[in-house]
Amino acid sequence: MSAIGQLLDKCKANKGLKSDSALAEAAGVTKGSVSNWRHDRNLPAPHVVARLAAMAGEDQLAWLAKVEAQRAEPADKQVWDRLVTRLATAAVIVLAMGMPRSHAEMAKHLDVGFSTAPSI
Repeated sequence: MSAIGQLLDKCKANKGLKSDSALAEAAGVTKGSVSNWRHDRNLPAPHVVARLAAMAGEDQLAWLAKVEAQRAEPADKQVWDRLVTRLATAAVIVLAMGMPRSHAEMAKHLDVGFSTAPSI
């Protein structure tokens, strides 16, 4: 299945939508657009990919890179695929470190010498 097909399915599952028509309405696009994406006739614009990724509860940048890899010419596809791999690796590292809740906690993780949020 194509990257965009996977993203469409994740959107439907995350939002509890039963059909591509319901997905189109929720995403603010036409049924024909979703059908064209589903059947690999064309791909959504990057801002729509970001919206779909948000609806799916997924990382927007990773999905943008996956869809651009699908859109790319064969010579450029490798560049996008490497970016997808790096984004996935970075996400694993961030999750392994834990998500700090404050600047002070972030400083602990980064070994930076401030204990409160810097003032502007």
